[in-house]
Amino acid sequence: MNEFVTQHQFDLIWIIIASAMVMFMQAGFTALESGLTQSEKYHQRSDKEYYRFYLQQF
Repeated sequence: MNEFVTQHQFDLIWIIIASAMVMFMQAGFTALESGLTQSEKYHQRSDKEYYRFYLQQF
């Protein structure tokens, strides 16, 4: 029983760490794409990234 609880806790911590890494990766892609686009299209691209991020949360 104790080994199962330890493994379950490890799995839960790993899921939380992986989720945080995905969120930072999404922010990095947004920063990269904003640097690659023209300044007048920045808001359009960043809005698209934010909407995609919010939809992925569901």
